[in-house]
Amino acid sequence: VPNQFLLADYGWDTYATTVEVMQDTIDKRPEVVQCFVDGSAKGWYNYLYGDNKAANDMIKKDNPDMTDEQIAFS
Repeated sequence: VPNQFLLADYGWDTYATTVEVMQDTIDKRPEVVQCFVDGSAKGWYNYLYGDNKAANDMIKKDNPDMTDEQIAFS
């Protein structure tokens, strides 16, 4: 199990998305890292500027107390 750190515990207070990767992975598999970054950017673009209803429905299914307003804010 990898170590996980909540960045907010260390003063990082933002809604921005970050990608964390080990330097060894960057050195040995740069194409995989680049594909992940590109795919993440494309996914966020499609979510933000496309039809996000299906994604929002999935979020609310897993988080039934979450409102549309909370999703829009985040």
